[in-house]
Amino acid sequence: MNIPPILEGHRRELAQRIERLRQTTRRERAERRALLAGLREELESHALAERRAVYCELNKLPRQLRETRVPDPGPVHRFLLMLVGELETTDARDATWRSKLAVLVEWLELRLDDAERRVGSPSGLGVHRGAA
Repeated sequence: MNIPPILEGHRRELAQRIERLRQTTRRERAERRALLAGLREELESHALAERRAVYCELNKLPRQLRETRVPDPGPVHRFLLMLVGELETTDARDATWRSKLAVLVEWLELRLDDAERRVGSPSGLGVHRGAA
């Protein structure tokens, strides 16, 4: 499996989804809900796929090597899903909505950068820190 192109594709898709979220007006609640539901679904399936494809294999490595090289992504995945939940329950008219989106974008960017660093893929395909 060639992981870098997959990560690059995820980054592009994520950038498009985030841009559509940014462009929704306060009246476009249905569009925003659909985008956030899609993001939640994508994050959940990503976490499951990563756990099955990567971490099940890593569990076969000697314990010392596993613990020193690969941190558990579970807490970060749960945090990202919590942030999506915050956006789902916050009215876009609320002054905090854009700030919450900015925090989500920052954490997604950090997570993608970390994954790309681990597999040697270039970053910078559209989701940029501080751009929310």
